[in-house]
Amino acid sequence: MINIRLLFRTARRLRRDGFTLVELLVVIGIIAILAGVALGPITGGIEKAKENAGMQAARSINLLAFSYSNDNNQTYLPGGNASSATPATSLSEGIASALLNNKYASDATIFAITAAHKYTGSAAPYNLTSNNVDFDFVAGSSATVGLTATAPDQTPIVFSEIGGGTVNGPSGATAGTITQLNTNNKAPFGSNGVAVAYKSNSAQFIKGTAAGTGTTVNNFISTSFTDTWSGNYTVILP
Repeated sequence: MINIRLLFRTARRLRRDGFTLVELLVVIGIIAILAGVALGPITGGIEKAKENAGMQAARSINLLAFSYSNDNNQTYLPGGNASSATPATSLSEGIASALLNNKYASDATIFAITAAHKYTGSAAPYNLTSNNVDFDFVAGSSATVGLTATAPDQTPIVFSEIGGGTVNGPSGATAGTITQLNTNNKAPFGSNGVAVAYKSNSAQFIKGTAAGTGTTVNNFISTSFTDTWSGNYTVILP
């Protein structure tokens, strides 16, 4: 025979061992708070890793350009030295394609920071487009004139794309800047800053700072840079 009293005692015990709706809501709330606290450092860590990867890519590309200069009368690639398939005069994809086609680089994906921009080809002739290159370069006094060994060590050779901004050289006691970073939303790091490598092969990631309606990168070129930026150098964009 079924013991009714035993069934009631068991039911009450089961109710005490379970969670009430209020208790469940409290637990869910605590988990949500902990997730929110952890999300910031996780997101920041991912962004920092991306910035470091961009900086290392800039340094590697700088070494490729330096190797080219050693074999070519101490002169770096100008923007007009494009791929053999489709010339891309005065564009950074021309420099990237030339480094690949001349076998100074073997992996085209080094020129892309954004995963969607990676070039899918794996053999010459390489023909990169603006969608495959997330870096800008510096040339000589014009887009078709390469830098030479006489350029100061502080000269930026390659830097992550600035998205339509303007590079300014030092003026008096003011260090060089990039103004209006990411104005057309093409910069791979957005308004966070740029990864840059210099002729000395030093590299760094420079954070952007809010300035008016846009973002400015300060100290892009050191005050010890003595050349005339606007007269001796040209920025080569994708």
